[in-house]
Amino acid sequence: MSFSLTKSFFTTGPFSEVGERMETFSSNIYYSYLFSEYVEQHKKLEEELKEAENSDDDEELLQKQTEMSYYEGIFNLSLSFNLFDELES
Repeated sequence: MSFSLTKSFFTTGPFSEVGERMETFSSNIYYSYLFSEYVEQHKKLEEELKEAENSDDDEELLQKQTEMSYYEGIFNLSLSFNLFDELES
């Protein structure tokens, strides 16, 4: 499942390999950024979730648990696309 954004003029030879490597590199940079953002957001949500657990506000606790599940789901989905792409190549 390769998400090629551009159609390469070169289909064989050293220039086609460079294009493929650039695409892989840019994809890896994006997933590195995604992971970094996820870790920061997860830390923030964990703190907010702990605060909600200490308070007696069940509605806020449910909201924070839902947000945590939402972000974890998005992250797992993104990783599964990347993993599938890595396995395919």
